[in-house]
Amino acid sequence: MAILHAEAEIRKAVFIRLSPGTDLISGIASACRERGLRSACVVSCIASLRRASYFVVVPQENRVGGGYSEPLHVEVPVEVLSGQGSIGETENGEIFVHLHAALSDGQGRVLGGHLIQGRCPVLITSEIVILPLDGAGLKRSYDSEVDMPILKPA
Repeated sequence: MAILHAEAEIRKAVFIRLSPGTDLISGIASACRERGLRSACVVSCIASLRRASYFVVVPQENRVGGGYSEPLHVEVPVEVLSGQGSIGETENGEIFVHLHAALSDGQGRVLGGHLIQGRCPVLITSEIVILPLDGAGLKRSYDSEVDMPILKPA
């Protein structure tokens, strides 16, 4: 078992508000690009979304015993009750936002998981707080232990 870790300096928090119609994950990535942020953490995310798509962890017959489901789709407005995540870079240098969220539907039922980029447009507003991490160097790359790309401190 490998334990990877990195120490980082936390810079001033960045508050992001995305306008209606903006995809939640793409909007966060765009704000990071504009501010030159390559590694950060999403410490707070609340929003209303027109719809949402996400993955959840499911049992699978593989070496780790699990993986992600097929995409689950909610085609009605939902509220993001809480969202947290990590922001790093792909091997190609693109910003990668890994965001998990608890969502509630119009009946107050809670669901959620790993949000899918391009499938979570803002309905009314969003309020996101990220903390830039200097020195952590988060990179998303293939990990042979879990047989998928994951974010790791470089």
